[in-house]
Amino acid sequence: MIIHKSFSVEVKFKDIGALDQEKIKLQKLIDFLGNISKQKEVIHQISKGTLLTGPSGTGKTLLAEAIAGESGVPLFWVHGTDIECVSLEMGIVQIDELFRQADLMAPAIILIKEIEMIGFTKRNDSEPRASNEDNVLKHLLEKIESLDLATGILVLATSSKRELLDESLVQATYFDTSIKIDRPNQKARADIFEIHLKNVEPSTSLSFVELSKLTPGFTGADISELCASALSRAVRLNQKEISKEDFDMAIDQILGVAQVPQDQKKMVVEKNHLKSVYIAGKIILSWYLKYADPLLEATVVSIESAGYIAYEPIALSINLDQKLDQLCTLLGGRAAEATIFGQLSNYSARDFDKATEIAYSLIVLYALDELKNSDTDQEHETTNEEIDAKVKDLTEQEYERAKRLLLYYKNELLTIAKALEKEERLGKSEIEKLIGPVIK
Repeated sequence: MIIHKSFSVEVKFKDIGALDQEKIKLQKLIDFLGNISKQKEVIHQISKGTLLTGPSGTGKTLLAEAIAGESGVPLFWVHGTDIECVSLEMGIVQIDELFRQADLMAPAIILIKEIEMIGFTKRNDSEPRASNEDNVLKHLLEKIESLDLATGILVLATSSKRELLDESLVQATYFDTSIKIDRPNQKARADIFEIHLKNVEPSTSLSFVELSKLTPGFTGADISELCASALSRAVRLNQKEISKEDFDMAIDQILGVAQVPQDQKKMVVEKNHLKSVYIAGKIILSWYLKYADPLLEATVVSIESAGYIAYEPIALSINLDQKLDQLCTLLGGRAAEATIFGQLSNYSARDFDKATEIAYSLIVLYALDELKNSDTDQEHETTNEEIDAKVKDLTEQEYERAKRLLLYYKNELLTIAKALEKEERLGKSEIEKLIGPVIK
């Protein structure tokens, strides 16, 4: 295993665009490492382990490096694939050596990149971890738990696939601080462009805000690659400044759409508008339906999907009214597309499949007794047909209800869609300012 060492990390928070809230949360680690002797009274508030999760390229490793750079301590890091999990003895030796080297240079930071490579739940749906792998992970967690914070060693880990992590890694016992890092929104992307282009002369007609609007869904790493590609083209053409054309060509290259005609590039803008309307439909129904799950935030920042909506955690319920409102909200994106565009996207098609599954479970849970007449094969087949018919009717009923509500709240729908298209992420407080308080 190769243990990478940086005794003088130059990366600072100022070198990382956006991520202001994440920096605030991590500042206490810097304060601690910078003067451990004066932090004894608050040592119980310091996390031995901090887990940074989020899509690849969003700045997880940069943040870890910046903590070391800001606090002036060495950084020891390995990649999850570097730790040998097949051989129990070798894996334990490697982990012990990592912690031994950090201890010699304490205060110090240990960084384990892509920790899911050793702390995954399963390799795939059918292959769980081997016993050796379990024991290597267990040894790592024991080392973290046994750390004496007074020595000044902290462990950071990154993961781009939090859903694969073993449950023990997300428990407060070991990684008692977990920070999720999302793709940057438009304002954050403008900040990132400003950092990457601070020593470059852009065209006077080109602004960081304009560049941020051209790159929905891009991560910080994507923007870094984009700026390098645009600069390379400008240098190759012997230009005195980087132009919008340089960035247009670089974006095409990164997205794999070079030589696409300009009129087809408008599809990107249209897609963003579609995603905004789709998510807005779900927001409106969540906002106004009495038993819908309370909304926390919504975003359209995603390349692979339409975005997502985060809801407040609530107790599970089998209340029929709540289940019906949840079903109606799920169909809100589909209903919004039908209301505004008169046609449906792949996003809403997936929702319809999921809604059908939910409707089936509701019919079985609440209405199966009414359908049971006999155990004969013929009547059993009839019962299945009746269930399918009721599932179809229930799904269509909630879909029509969603359309009626969105037609009634069409102005609010368009207001939210426009704001999403501009801001890309809206929290509960921003939505309240736009359309008023939640009506339940």
